[in-house]
Amino acid sequence: MIGLAELSLSTFALQAVDTVLVEARDPWDVVVGLSVAVMGFTALVFLVGMGVVLLQVRNALRGLQEVKRGIATDRGVERLRNVADNLDYISHTVRSDTEKLSASVTRASERMEQRLEDFNALMEVLQGEAEGVFLDTASTVRGVKAGARKLGRTDGQTRAAPPAARPEPGSGPGPEVDG
Repeated sequence: MIGLAELSLSTFALQAVDTVLVEARDPWDVVVGLSVAVMGFTALVFLVGMGVVLLQVRNALRGLQEVKRGIATDRGVERLRNVADNLDYISHTVRSDTEKLSASVTRASERMEQRLEDFNALMEVLQGEAEGVFLDTASTVRGVKAGARKLGRTDGQTRAAPPAARPEPGSGPGPEVDG
């Protein structure tokens, strides 16, 4: 606690400050005053320096945001390039596969056409052979018929019955025919 003597001294000092402008100080008070002044000046310089640093940091952040936007744009462009490269690869692959398929279809078509030509040639040969066999058979049948007619007729008369079909003389009701 503050004693009565100290309180009266501080009251007296306040009254003295009001009335007396300059008072003699001891060396310790001068050192304390100077150190307070230096500390105040240092704090003021520090605050001004901090303000400058903060302004520079703010400007640097704005620059970083610009760089970030540029990088984002570059990334977007890079992504577009990758997409374009992928589309180019896909279209090249599709084109290549289409060409291969077209070549395969063309080869298959040519083979089928060759086989059809071979089949047509075979059919022509078979038709010619069949016609020849048919004509030969028809000719043979015609010859056999003609020969049978010749053998079956005698001197322009009616045909004689075959030996098994002839009746024995005197056995049947019809006239006898000598043969």
